[in-house]
Amino acid sequence: MKLKGKLTLWRLVVDFKGPVSITWLLLLLENALMALMPLLIGLAIDGLLDKQTQALFLLGGAMTVLTVLAVGRRMYDTRAYGAIKLELGKKVEQRLHGLPVSVRNTRQGLANELIAFLEVQLPEIFSASIQILVSAIVLASLHWLLGWAALGLVVTMMLVYSLGHRYFYDYNRGLNSQMERQVALLGSDKHVQARQHGAFHRHLHRLKDWQVKLSDMEAWVYGAIFGLITLFICHNLWISVSLDNISAGMLFTIITYSWEFAEAALALPMGLQSWTRLSEISTRLNQDVHG
Repeated sequence: MKLKGKLTLWRLVVDFKGPVSITWLLLLLENALMALMPLLIGLAIDGLLDKQTQALFLLGGAMTVLTVLAVGRRMYDTRAYGAIKLELGKKVEQRLHGLPVSVRNTRQGLANELIAFLEVQLPEIFSASIQILVSAIVLASLHWLLGWAALGLVVTMMLVYSLGHRYFYDYNRGLNSQMERQVALLGSDKHVQARQHGAFHRHLHRLKDWQVKLSDMEAWVYGAIFGLITLFICHNLWISVSLDNISAGMLFTIITYSWEFAEAALALPMGLQSWTRLSEISTRLNQDVHG
């Protein structure tokens, strides 16, 4: 199977839709079971307190199936995405043939970030989305205020990220442009190296400056998001203890789903930040294309 057209994340998904679809199906099944675990544990706790074991056996069966799915998906993912990475590497070299070695070397590394996103980060976002949906349904079914708090957390987190989106894109562009100069500065000729010694030091300082800017922006964004998560958890704890006739298992379920919802929701702005970086990389990979 060959890549066609522009080198983008969507192009990879379309041209390799067979293996990607299989990984996504396995991921869907795995995470649907994972998202149900707190509920099953809560039911098992209440069942055991009532001297009943049916819910415990259901939990054990679900965990066994989850284990098989998780192992199988990871083994398949390694092979599927390894093949995609091979084809992408060939295509990048073909597209960028004739450009300086420094640029080609850096863009090969950047192209691999597209595969890393599909193999690692996208499953995390996918998992988070399923967890958010299941958690929101469970929380809303227990009390409407819990459901509204969950919705409010997601909306405000996305608003916070949107304020930093432009900065993330510009800082990634500056960092990637600086990285493309590195190999050229590491010339093999001793005289060239002597002349470029100071230039390489300046290059390292510029890399550090871009990385610091990215890190500082991440710190501000995630600091604000963690503040929102703190309010969400405290609110849900307050509501849960005020519910009438709440059981130990149900209290466990509310607390667990509240925390897992917050953790999953955090993956959304993190995923958007990765998407911002990949957007810049895709633009860069499709520059200076000949033929």
